[in-house]
Amino acid sequence: MTSLVPIGPLDTCNIFENPSFAYSCRYKYIFFIGIFCAIVSSMTLLWHFTESKTYLLGVCLARMIVVIIMIATAIKAGATGTQLNSTEDIASNVPFANFHAFGIGVPIIFLTMGFHLLIPDVEQPLKNKEKNSVKMLLYGFSIAFLTIVLLSLSMIYGCAEVETLATLNWKNYSNGEPVDKRPIWTACIEMIIMIFPCIDITSIFAMTTVNTADNIIALHFDGLQDYCVEPERIFKTRVFILIVSMFVPMYFYDLGIVFAVAGAINIVFIFLFIIMFGIASKTLIPEVGLYDNFLANKNFLRVFLVFSLIFCVKMWVNLINYLLVSNDIF
Repeated sequence: MTSLVPIGPLDTCNIFENPSFAYSCRYKYIFFIGIFCAIVSSMTLLWHFTESKTYLLGVCLARMIVVIIMIATAIKAGATGTQLNSTEDIASNVPFANFHAFGIGVPIIFLTMGFHLLIPDVEQPLKNKEKNSVKMLLYGFSIAFLTIVLLSLSMIYGCAEVETLATLNWKNYSNGEPVDKRPIWTACIEMIIMIFPCIDITSIFAMTTVNTADNIIALHFDGLQDYCVEPERIFKTRVFILIVSMFVPMYFYDLGIVFAVAGAINIVFIFLFIIMFGIASKTLIPEVGLYDNFLANKNFLRVFLVFSLIFCVKMWVNLINYLLVSNDIF
């Protein structure tokens, strides 16, 4: 928002280029964080996300349309050999693969796809859970994964350099024409691509906040057997999650780093702890459960645990190395 929407008479700016507190861009960024906080706080505290199903479905559909537009315009730029926002030829410096970024790229991708798989809140309103729960998880994961792969490959093909925030590549989008003579429709595409993430994250944030709060509440087993949790506890837990979630991005402007660390922690929990809990539960209760599938096999879980351990060690080593050499964390 700081790069597109001016605050009164003030100019727009790029927080990634002027992150210091000595510059006004940081305070413009905090101003927009405050607006976002007011919006998502009302969405999170006043109602459950299942009560805004129409809004969530609309944003989900719009998300796919925006990503398709990004993929199509990037492919068009690559096919014609012109940059997205100028008449200059593309001389792409983007490597097809960068294994040094494995430790930061994989956790971000995992976290990006992970919010599609929120459990139990997304499954709670699902009909016929016995048959549809696994399908929902597989469809959500597959669509998110394919979308990320297609967008990444198209940007490698159609961008001279990829900005830290991908949508910034469409700043002053002109379809290869001079920016001062670009068609009106290109300005509309720029506006849609640049602003939509701010709208999109409101739906994601409400879902993840409610899900995180419910998981924290589930750690307190008293009262959960009869599904009786005090509304005051739910409210206080959500407020706590909101406060933490708002103060972190105010200081750490590069949310890619935040997502990478959060994603790496999630990967450890899911690929190590949950697998170990699964082995323990199948040892204590060998009977086949209602939701068991081919993954609920002790031998499979043991083999997967070994590969997961190797994967997690490699990921954390790469991530720590990246953080140590990066000068743009704060």
